[in-house]
Amino acid sequence: GDGDGDGDGDGDGDEGADAKRAAGGEGAGETFTSGLIVRVDGVPAGVQLAALKGLFGGYGEVKFVEFTAGDTSAVVRFSKADDASCVAGLLGGEGVEIEVPADEEAGEDGGGGSKARLAGELMVGEEEAAYWRKIRARMDDSRGQRKGRGRGG
Repeated sequence: GDGDGDGDGDGDGDEGADAKRAAGGEGAGETFTSGLIVRVDGVPAGVQLAALKGLFGGYGEVKFVEFTAGDTSAVVRFSKADDASCVAGLLGGEGVEIEVPADEEAGEDGGGGSKARLAGELMVGEEEAAYWRKIRARMDDSRGQRKGRGRGG
């Protein structure tokens, strides 16, 4: 990357604050940073979670990828809204190319891997809010288990 990442972090802080304010008013004092989650569609068979992480990691800092091998869609959470909107723009435009590993069973391409284009968009509105609630619930669960809340009597 020539000069990539130069001037990174310029004014990022206040954008984050704006996103948080914009997302306010969802539920009981819930705050989440809006615009970090990208839904990815058209994931070809044979693609592994690590490949998606690696691919999107090339566009920005990926916090989390939710994907089950064999699914055709994935959810990618970035740490910066800038990165997420950039990727969402590409996915919504000409698409993002991903290497499809050779499928030994199919064997049509003489065993060579092919390329596929992923589509997708930024998760917004209620879908985004619901996704964050799901993440929160999961985090609360794991915390609760450690504390052993509600056990024994």
